Amino acid sequence: MITSDGVHLFKFWLNVGREEQLRRFLGRESDPPKQWKLSWIDFEGLKKWNEYSAAISKTLE
Repeated sequence: MITSDGVHLFKFWLNVGREEQLRRFLGRESDPPKQWKLSWIDFEGLKKWNEYSAAISKTLE
């Protein structure tokens, strides 16, 4: 097993708030070199922010 070999695994979860995510999306929308990072599904995901946040919290518990 990997842990018996003395390996420690860490997972870091970085999270931004809904307002910050929207600000980033709007910035990408108006910046041509960054527009490729943006799709319609990003904005659809904002509509489900509360559900996603609850699922993430449950997963991390």
